[in-house]
Amino acid sequence: MTPAVAQETQASQPYEVSPVQAKTIARQALALGDTALAEAIASALLERNPDDAEALMIRALVARAAGELDIAENSAAQAYRVSDIPALRFDAAFLIADIKARKKHFTRAQFWLRRADNVAPDDQRRAAATRAYQAVTRRNPLSIRLGFTLRPSNNINNGSAEISEGPFGLSGSLDDPIAAIDASVSTALRYKLKETPEVLTEAYANIFVRRAILESGYADIVPGTEANDFDYVSLSFGLEHKTLLFPDLGATSFRLGYGGGYYLNKHYQSAADISFSQEFRFERGSAIRAGLRLRDTHRFDSPTASSVDTSLSLDYFPQSSERLAWSFGTTLTNYNSKAPTVEGYRVELRTRVVLKKTFFGTQPDLSASLSWRDLPEFDYFGTLENGRQDLSGSLSVGLTYRDVSYFGFQPRAEFSWSQTNSEVDLWDTKSFSFGMTVVSRF
Repeated sequence: MTPAVAQETQASQPYEVSPVQAKTIARQALALGDTALAEAIASALLERNPDDAEALMIRALVARAAGELDIAENSAAQAYRVSDIPALRFDAAFLIADIKARKKHFTRAQFWLRRADNVAPDDQRRAAATRAYQAVTRRNPLSIRLGFTLRPSNNINNGSAEISEGPFGLSGSLDDPIAAIDASVSTALRYKLKETPEVLTEAYANIFVRRAILESGYADIVPGTEANDFDYVSLSFGLEHKTLLFPDLGATSFRLGYGGGYYLNKHYQSAADISFSQEFRFERGSAIRAGLRLRDTHRFDSPTASSVDTSLSLDYFPQSSERLAWSFGTTLTNYNSKAPTVEGYRVELRTRVVLKKTFFGTQPDLSASLSWRDLPEFDYFGTLENGRQDLSGSLSVGLTYRDVSYFGFQPRAEFSWSQTNSEVDLWDTKSFSFGMTVVSRF
């Protein structure tokens, strides 16, 4: 039996149409602003079949137009549940996200936009979900970023590349390398306290949890090692303030933070830092950022190794091209400490390159660094006249799989290598790891 749709004709007589025709008429009525007719058709269709997803969507659209947001949300949610048509499920999730945003439930709106992106049947709809997600993000005072990484490593303890005998030296730095699987979860939270065209003030908090699954025989490699010795948790929080003190130059940033790290539930270290940075923008899109940071680190495992650090940094961001974006920077850090293993300074050079084109569905990026550290007061049993110098290098290559997406998250593979050549051979280290993680494409 087909639903009877009352339609004014020249003879003022009702006539019968098929469900497909009724839905077409209802959508035309919506486009013309005749919500009463659209609701009448939706009611007739739902009386015939309460799980008619398209009729539920028509009712949701009518309710949204009338400002009845709860009815609209419930109808769209039911349409999302009962439909198996990707395009219709996308429309339902997209509509719920819009309603959540109107209610100022921005984080929930982002969740529904991820659902919409997950069922989007074409690139046009995925692009619409991306634009909407970015628009909601700008309005949302709360930002949440999650990270999940699984990374096999051949040197979880940063052990010496040189074979050592005997327990002399610093615990943890002279041991043989232990292989492990590094599983970690990270959460980054930011909340906008104040936002104007010229000022942005945010509170932030970061949580990092690592579980290290050690290779078999780890106790024979480094005697006394326990299974959870390298499990680690770190917490940090603070305030960041950005303003245009010099609008013709660029943003000025101030940051105040505090954090702590824990091994085996023992307070390993705490650090308080304050930093300042100034951006200098140029006409062609390039920029330079200069920064100053003061950091007071307290080591609970070795109080004499606590330090007050001063860092100066300079980063250059050239105008990005159609093919790639890259940056180059340097940092000079002075470590003021009572411990000769910490007292000294460090110079670092770093660069990052991101290719904008994909190769076999992946987007590559590369990060590299080279640093030199001088410990002038370090005296290895009276054998060093000029202290200890370490030369370290690292290289990281990432591949983000852009053709794969699940709720807006994309898989990413990372290959990391690092090596330190020290004046004292026992502090030579080598490390290689391969990891899989996920990143948001929004």
